Amino acid sequence: MRFFAVFVSFFILNNLFAQSNDLQVISTSGSSFTYENYIVEYTLGELAIDDVGNGLILTQGFHQGKLAIQTEIKEIDFKINLFPNPAHTHFKVEFNSPQTVDIILTDIKGKIITREKLVNQSSKYYDLSNLSQGIYTFTIIDSTNKQATYKIKKIR
Repeated sequence: MRFFAVFVSFFILNNLFAQSNDLQVISTSGSSFTYENYIVEYTLGELAIDDVGNGLILTQGFHQGKLAIQTEIKEIDFKINLFPNPAHTHFKVEFNSPQTVDIILTDIKGKIITREKLVNQSSKYYDLSNLSQGIYTFTIIDSTNKQATYKIKKIR
């Protein structure tokens, strides 16, 4: 009887303290990144999901319930003409009415070639003669941070 009481006590204590419902990840690799209000955490491992009954789901590895990515880049609401493209020595940008905008011309690696503010202008020529052949990005940003981006192909 004494053996039975010890066995039952051990069994009850073992079941009370042996399980934990804390959320935790055990993985051989992974990381976490934080920027402002955003947190990205990931682990590497096999994906395994199994329904064990009674509404319980056993998981191993990574699975994402919900993933939402939002961007708010608003496009410029006035007409823009950019020509010629591809360009040999220069190109011209024209607006349908005089505009005040920021202009950024960058190379394919993101290096800024030209950055300037156009004030109340309806057109502008840009000289490409000193640039090597390749693809360039031409970005126009208005006073409300709306933007338009174009690829300019510089040819010989």
